[in-house]
Amino acid sequence: LLFLRLGEKSKQGRIMGVCRLQLIGAFVLTTPDDVVVPITSEKCRALIALIALAPSGIRSRSTVREFLWDSDFYPESGANLRRELSNLRRALTSAGVEELLITDNANVMLALDRLSVDVLDLESGHYPGSRAESVFLEGIDLAGSEEFEDWLRLQRQRIESLLDEVAREPRPLAFPAGEPPAAQSAAQRSFDPEVSIPPKPSLAVLPFEVLSDRYPQWWGISMFETVTAKLSDFPQLLVASSAAAARASRAYDEPREMAAKMGVAYLVEGSILPDAIGARVVVKLISGATNEQVWTRIFKAELKDDEGPGEQINSSIAHALWTAIDIQERDKFVRMSGQPQSNYERYWVANSLYRSWKPDDVARAAEISQDLVRNDPACPWANSLAGFGTALSCVFGSAADPEEGRKAAVEFAQAAQASGPDNVETLGYCAATFAVLDYDLDLADRIIAHALQILPDHQPTLFWGGWIDIARQDFARGRHRFQRSLQVNPISGARAMALCGIGAACLMEDDPGAALLHFEEALLTDPASPLAITGKQISASLANTPEMVLPKPASWSQAMAMLSGFLSNPKV
Repeated sequence: LLFLRLGEKSKQGRIMGVCRLQLIGAFVLTTPDDVVVPITSEKCRALIALIALAPSGIRSRSTVREFLWDSDFYPESGANLRRELSNLRRALTSAGVEELLITDNANVMLALDRLSVDVLDLESGHYPGSRAESVFLEGIDLAGSEEFEDWLRLQRQRIESLLDEVAREPRPLAFPAGEPPAAQSAAQRSFDPEVSIPPKPSLAVLPFEVLSDRYPQWWGISMFETVTAKLSDFPQLLVASSAAAARASRAYDEPREMAAKMGVAYLVEGSILPDAIGARVVVKLISGATNEQVWTRIFKAELKDDEGPGEQINSSIAHALWTAIDIQERDKFVRMSGQPQSNYERYWVANSLYRSWKPDDVARAAEISQDLVRNDPACPWANSLAGFGTALSCVFGSAADPEEGRKAAVEFAQAAQASGPDNVETLGYCAATFAVLDYDLDLADRIIAHALQILPDHQPTLFWGGWIDIARQDFARGRHRFQRSLQVNPISGARAMALCGIGAACLMEDDPGAALLHFEEALLTDPASPLAITGKQISASLANTPEMVLPKPASWSQAMAMLSGFLSNPKV
């Protein structure tokens, strides 16, 4: 409802320019005509800062009350908030910019598309101020508001660090501003080896449309905000802010224009429609460079007491979108001819090649990922992928010097850990590298545990954790992690390998019948999977010949060596 009101007021054209909000140094709010808005109350200034730095410029009334009026000191916090909002609206109206503030019974919002905020400029690298103006909300101190004081202290520390970074000699951007990395030609791309820019695909989620009078419009806003927030948790993605996406959707009609404005490669559109037992949510993934709809999926949501689509469907949409983008990027670059030219291309070509599990492809993936590290030695993504690809090439026998290859793979993984200790995508590859080499399975297990603490139910981490459990012969937990990874993301690009993991756990638990079912299901997903083919043949033989006993490999590398032996001589 707030976004709808904002759209209606924007169409009226009452604010033709952009207001400016200065929060670094003394608080100052000016109109497009450089007239200072008379806001003298410390509570009002604190309120504006809280909302301006909130996601999408919106906070609930209850959150604002908790921050600004401790209930022990201010039992009438609701009345206090209403009074401050009334005073603020009068000040904005006197300056002719009352449309900046939008409220309803539950929330308070600032129209960020009509407001330039210096802190947001600083975060995006466009802050024009000097290092001397370093105190955030200078002079503001709200006695008795402990929540706000804690927030203020953390913000001042964060902004001081950002200002210190700006004061250093600036480095060139990895990509020209405003252009989607995936849409640029190799000749246009330039990389500084000292800049560690993760090779992430970028996207923006547009506000979801509610296409039925049966449902309230706020459902679309709720899903738009929640899906954006969930996608932002994925370390593999660069996600534009929901405020920027909302502004672009109002300002432009063509997806290509919106994508160019926000500098993203993909756009996500969503529609909510009625269904017999709930609602259908149609989600589309659109290429920002071509306007092509590259993926679509319909999700069904059961509704209870008109509460709207629940948390589960938002999570399912986010995971499905990541899988769709992952597949798009891998397919796009693996089909390219010639050697990859940019770091972005190198990462995605290597990422695609190793997943074939063919020795020649794995060797090329290792070579490309090592080249990626030479171009960007501080990037944890580059090091972790190089470690994993190099480890696989050693196991498959395609490394020129296996002993040197093992050493290099471990060093790559250790470098990735050092430069990206909390990046769950990096940690997954590091753990997998150690497990493949039998370097330190207990360390690999601790890495997975740390990654799951950072981001519980992260599908790739669960997937790698399952294989590490198999390597550590904790078959029950491995099976559970694979099953959970498929519950979190049923259409994962690693679905076939996860099913093979469940099959392997069943084989090791002497249940070849159950293993056979899972390997057959894996083959339905990926008919060319060498692991599924091998697993099916072994489990079928064991199921038909009960007296046969499967020799359990003593290590992960031994199991991979058995697999590579099958690949080179399937008749064995």
